[in-house]
Amino acid sequence: MKQLLGLLVAMPLIAWANPDMAAETTAAPAPAPKKAAAPYTLPFHLRPISAGNVVRLDNVLALYNATESTVPAAVPHRKHMKEVSILNAGYTFAPDFGILARIGIANNFPKKEGDDPSVAKPKNGTALTNGLLFFTYTPRFLGGDLRTAFYLGVTAPIGSGGGNNGSQTARGLNANSGLVRSSMDGALFLVNDMAIIPGVDVAYVAHGLTVQLELTYLEIFRVRGNEVQTEVAKRNFVGGLFVGYSIIPQLAAGVELRYQRWLKPPHGIRDNLDSGVEAREDIGNLQMHNMTIALGFRGNFKIGENTFFRPAISYAMGIAGQIADQKYHLIQLDLPFAL
Repeated sequence: MKQLLGLLVAMPLIAWANPDMAAETTAAPAPAPKKAAAPYTLPFHLRPISAGNVVRLDNVLALYNATESTVPAAVPHRKHMKEVSILNAGYTFAPDFGILARIGIANNFPKKEGDDPSVAKPKNGTALTNGLLFFTYTPRFLGGDLRTAFYLGVTAPIGSGGGNNGSQTARGLNANSGLVRSSMDGALFLVNDMAIIPGVDVAYVAHGLTVQLELTYLEIFRVRGNEVQTEVAKRNFVGGLFVGYSIIPQLAAGVELRYQRWLKPPHGIRDNLDSGVEAREDIGNLQMHNMTIALGFRGNFKIGENTFFRPAISYAMGIAGQIADQKYHLIQLDLPFAL
């Protein structure tokens, strides 16, 4: 017992005389390894929840029935086809800060009516869309399980058919191509307008599950074409909900609900709503909003040390608005490369 007491008394003196040994005996345990980030499933039309260096070619092919809600005197129950390809490029210039740019090409493949050589046949059409630039801030919370993205975008009115002397055919093609993108990217097709676009995305990402909500407001105002476009300002709202699940590291499945509504519609829609004619009012109500649901799969393949290829294929259909009235069938092929 005396020896034990003597040792206890001597230990502080030993530690004082040998600080290195004391440090070794009292060193804190090694920190626990940092939790790996949960796999995030990229949505089909919603914006990415994280800033990154990315190149992405997003293509949508649309089959639909033209109706009076878009094409006056249209032949009902006759299938038409359109396609929109959008090139996206993203760059991260600081942690959680980046830019995202978009521009697209709209293509129309009209149905040829009859075989009468005296009747002019409609031609395939192609039009350049507006450009769009987003500034992004993407902080994470709860160890990365809760992710957010704040966006502020502006469009450049460079689309085909803009201005007082622009091609009416190209302007019409752009104006009628928004439904191909489920009306989620409408500002790209308003070739006489500039849009200021604030938006926010919130996502829960854990255990292979991704649940993402998106809300976007568009303040749109005319900057050219005052002789061919009567309204000076428009306001629009776009939102979406995406749920994805990583089945295996290389494959995920997802479902996406999309919604668009005019807060201050173009004059053409307001004229229909205020016409006092029931048929026109019905068309105006159809034009005020659109809702779409999409189902699909997304791959995740590492093709380089820091390069991933995340292709997706999805199918969408309209459940409200013009996109439902015209029985749109939307097939998306999405080809993003994360660098």
